[in-house]
Amino acid sequence: MSSTAEDPQIQGQISSVIVNNVFAETALNDIYRKLEVSLMKMGNDAMILGVASLTILFYDYILMFRHEIRFIWQSDSGWGVGKLLYLAIRYLGIISNTLTAIGNFHHGLSDQACATIESASYWTLVAEIGIAQVIIYMRTHILLGRSKSVKCMLVALFLTVFIGACIGYKLASMTYFPSSLKMVPACIGDGQATGISISYGLVCFSELVIVVLTVWSVRYEFRDMGKLLFMLYRDGILFFLCLFVISTFNIIGTLLWRDLSMLQGVMHSVLTSRVILHLHIATAGDEASARSISLPAFASPENGNATTMTTSLEQDAVGSPSYPSYPSSAPPLLSLGSLSVDFDIGIEFLEEGGSTSRVLFTAEA
Repeated sequence: MSSTAEDPQIQGQISSVIVNNVFAETALNDIYRKLEVSLMKMGNDAMILGVASLTILFYDYILMFRHEIRFIWQSDSGWGVGKLLYLAIRYLGIISNTLTAIGNFHHGLSDQACATIESASYWTLVAEIGIAQVIIYMRTHILLGRSKSVKCMLVALFLTVFIGACIGYKLASMTYFPSSLKMVPACIGDGQATGISISYGLVCFSELVIVVLTVWSVRYEFRDMGKLLFMLYRDGILFFLCLFVISTFNIIGTLLWRDLSMLQGVMHSVLTSRVILHLHIATAGDEASARSISLPAFASPENGNATTMTTSLEQDAVGSPSYPSYPSSAPPLLSLGSLSVDFDIGIEFLEEGGSTSRVLFTAEA
């Protein structure tokens, strides 16, 4: 009798276990499907962002290629700091984003291949942003009149940002492995998002400082600022604000596992390389090109009222730069320091009647 009494009890327990397992399996399947849908959505977002970033990069390259040929490769002025910085920021951007695209879209990679590609992509991005910061700092140093205190502050800021970004990535302890799903990204990273956010936060802070310094210098020089110099300040502020906003979104996106590093790298490459090309284009007085990139148009000398901006980013000979002689009625030359590496923005206003005024900003490397 005891055995017959226990049989229904045992059968009930077995049935309960089976039912619980079925419910558990169903719940796990639901969780898995929701996770898969979420990952697919993230993958679609990453694919759209990646395609958009590459489109911006290569579209800008096509637009500026003829200027690069003219002012970088075919220039007779020699190879100096400006050209080297331009080539570094332009082509490191292409390399970095090509590696990122491979890690995002190329399926079937091994664990080692994923780790190598993603690590190389990140360190290339760090170098790219570092070079972009150098260009931005040099421009800011110029606009602030080569102040030694500003120079020391910018050097300290650069070292803090660059070293901090490297440490932040190390703290993240990122490991990469191929995705088991046919989705984007093909290589998935696992680590502490806080470390990556620290890196982007330092870059964001750096760009905020640059924006504040640029705005402060505009206010300081506002009364004596000509129209063309105002345009230079305006374009610079817009560029830096754009980079600052992208860096801010990247901090938030990293914490939410939305990687915007590809877009940030593209915008650093595009905007800072244009800082250099804009100066060369303006030097040549290329009216059509200047208008196409939102620089002020230049009147032709035949009209008797021309505005020209002269700049150079090339290595200068040892000694002080030579300036053309101006009429005795011309306003005095404002020079803000000697020149060892010619990264200067000189602005001439040639007004009707032959009177000339020139404002020169120079910076040592």
